[in-house]
Amino acid sequence: MYGVIKRLTELLDPQKVSIMGIDISLVDTPIETRASTPSLSSVPPPHQGHGNSGNVDMAIKHDWLWSKLSKWLKANDILITEAGMPSVGVWDTKLPRDTTTISQMFWRSIGYTLPAAQGAALASRELGSVQRVILFITDRNFQSTAPAISTILKHKLDIIIFLINNGGYTIERWLHDMKAGYNDAPDWEYTAIPKTMGGKAMVDISNVHSGPYVHPAKMMTKRDRGYKSYTVNNMIELEELWVKEEFKKPMGMHFVEMHMRKEDAPLPLKLVCKNIVKTNKASST
Repeated sequence: MYGVIKRLTELLDPQKVSIMGIDISLVDTPIETRASTPSLSSVPPPHQGHGNSGNVDMAIKHDWLWSKLSKWLKANDILITEAGMPSVGVWDTKLPRDTTTISQMFWRSIGYTLPAAQGAALASRELGSVQRVILFITDRNFQSTAPAISTILKHKLDIIIFLINNGGYTIERWLHDMKAGYNDAPDWEYTAIPKTMGGKAMVDISNVHSGPYVHPAKMMTKRDRGYKSYTVNNMIELEELWVKEEFKKPMGMHFVEMHMRKEDAPLPLKLVCKNIVKTNKASST
């Protein structure tokens, strides 16, 4: 089947194809040209609430996120993407050499990737690997398997978790009703969850060390590993987080709550949902 798909993509001219009357030539456009990072001077004061950080252009968007992720990833990373928007959005990410990806595309079981990331982090440790374990998961799916956080903290595993807080089931909103209350998720205090699950906050020892900077990983034992929580509301804040030393070689749990707009979704997912809606309407008439 892979050979058939590969051959079809070689023969297909996206400039001549449309879905439901939608010109999909944009899909063949370099992602980098679809959205760019605004200058730091245009960043409004931080404001929480599903990506609504002042100027609409400052919100973290899927057509920006997954292409920018390409530049942050490193060879040998383990990248885990939750069913739904992360597993589709990552199609636009160019992976470095020897990247391992984990995603449950068949059954689409929500919440699967959090305990899967726990297993990947434990396996990486036991194999003596230096791979970063990176998870992208949405808020409502995270709520299904959140107790895995406690196990990750208990075993002091090294992991980076990006929790996309967009207030609920975005796919269901695109399929049924953007404003339906049953698609809204309870608004948890996500950055407090590691503490609630028994974790101990890591001390920022880089601020108290005298002399040249020493990476915390070189000063931290397994017993010292705890968690550190972050909140990002716009593109600039996320990029500033990615360049921090503790994200280059993470020790312990780094838990990032990332606010995004509830109506935003990766382009391929929007097209699929629109097609499903059209098909359902046709079958009901």
